Amino acid sequence: MKKLNIMLFLFFALAIGFTSCKKDPIKDPAKVTILGKWNFVSQIAKNYVNGELKGEVPDTTVGYVEFKSDGTLLAYDNGQLVAADVKYTISEDGKTLTLLTTENGQVTSESTQIKQLSSSNLVLYGEYTETSQGQVYKSTTETIFKR
Repeated sequence: MKKLNIMLFLFFALAIGFTSCKKDPIKDPAKVTILGKWNFVSQIAKNYVNGELKGEVPDTTVGYVEFKSDGTLLAYDNGQLVAADVKYTISEDGKTLTLLTTENGQVTSESTQIKQLSSSNLVLYGEYTETSQGQVYKSTTETIFKR
């Protein structure tokens, strides 16, 4: 009888072990990592004409952004809320951040590359190219945030 009880105990212990709850895998690790408050460190905008650097404009605004779990973003500059009606999405591969803003009923979409995203660093990179009157104009922007 004692042997039967031990066998039953082992059977139930193994059954519980095999069917116990596992942690669900994080479906979107980039979105989870980006959540919360990010302090603005710097932004460097570079302007090119036909591939030649024509200007570099640094920006050291004092502010932060906050990514919320409901897919919205808040932006603050010197303690003042400057953007509240902004939605964001992150691509499945975690490499593109898209911001959606609505102004006067019109939705504008702007995407930027996520160069780095860790628990303490966020680096975004954007690039825009336009051709006009035979000239190629290119602007790049790199923005750095830290927790």
